[in-house]
Amino acid sequence: GTAFGYYQNFGEVAIQFEEGSMANAEGYERYLDLRTATAGVSFENDGVTYTREYFADYPDHVMVFKFDASEAGALSFDVSMTSAHEGASFTAADNIITMRGTLSDNGMIYESQIKVIPSGGSMTDNDDGTISVADADSVVMIMSAGTDYANVYPDYRGEDPHGAVTSYIEEAVSKGYDTLRENQL
Repeated sequence: GTAFGYYQNFGEVAIQFEEGSMANAEGYERYLDLRTATAGVSFENDGVTYTREYFADYPDHVMVFKFDASEAGALSFDVSMTSAHEGASFTAADNIITMRGTLSDNGMIYESQIKVIPSGGSMTDNDDGTISVADADSVVMIMSAGTDYANVYPDYRGEDPHGAVTSYIEEAVSKGYDTLRENQL
């Protein structure tokens, strides 16, 4: 039969804080601003105000996440990715988590990368394909994803996505958060 691939999500990015570290959170607010196509949250925990902002920047082919805290050194967490598909690999190098795999039924290659950029504190690429951030003032994360799908009969395959995804991440990092934010409006 014909292999159509899978109609599942690409994967997920998980942010894991130390257990109990946000136990006193209060004043939690979420927002979605349709005029600026931006979502976010804010809350207070032990006297520190935390804000998080998320947006997709279509012109630059990236999704961007920014975590801020009102106190220096207040951000410590682990970043990981998961896949809805069996057999994906996860690596962490040069402050980038890469998820890569091939669909089992039609052989389509997929890849996603997320670059973690802290201000202040420290960061560690872990052997299990995760990244740990410790004592940062703010953190920007830039993500891109792609496949080797091409709308070309009969095999519908194009180039390996690694080059394009890597290029999108590098270009977005060089532009910086403020420019990416402006580009998506």
